[in-house]
Amino acid sequence: MARHDFSMQFSPRNPARLLDSYLAEIGMGFNSYPDRQRRLQDIATLDALSDAQLAEYGISRVDIPAFVYRDLLG
Repeated sequence: MARHDFSMQFSPRNPARLLDSYLAEIGMGFNSYPDRQRRLQDIATLDALSDAQLAEYGISRVDIPAFVYRDLLG
């Protein structure tokens, strides 16, 4: 059986879907509304930065969800 490696791409058009996919992928099993709203704003703010500005944080665009959830995952 072939194994496929899927990677998520960040799309500023739907950060809510990205966040839901990310949390489902890592199996967190939570997505409380107040926390989700705050983190969605953080994701949108970071996504508005240029790639060079994100690099100053040491992340790329696909790393944004993990960066926003680093307090729970790290």
